[in-house]
Amino acid sequence: MTKAQLLLDCELRSSSIETNAALEAPISLSEIRNAIAKGKSHKAPGNDGIGLEFYKAEWKTIKTDLLQILNSMYIEGTVLKNQLKGIIVCITKHAHPVTIDDYRPLTLMNTDYKILTKIIAA
Repeated sequence: MTKAQLLLDCELRSSSIETNAALEAPISLSEIRNAIAKGKSHKAPGNDGIGLEFYKAEWKTIKTDLLQILNSMYIEGTVLKNQLKGIIVCITKHAHPVTIDDYRPLTLMNTDYKILTKIIAA
């Protein structure tokens, strides 16, 4: 049996009507605020150069626009090409790397995308 067949035959349970309704509901300001609050500061930003500190510091100014952007991404699937781009950097696993296996790739994504994925995961 192939991996695809195993995944299809895993007998996933259906989610309840309430769970489906919650997943289909628009994102709220409190969900965004919680995701921002749970995010770790001083992390490298993505392609847009905007870090989590900006979202925390300018919350009162940007909250309405951010709500509209994230709901557009979530409900309508309107994601700009730039929002999907990541910067791949290689971090050394130890002090003296010699081979490619001595590096760990890391993809830096835009913070708005990270906020959205944090909300969806919650």
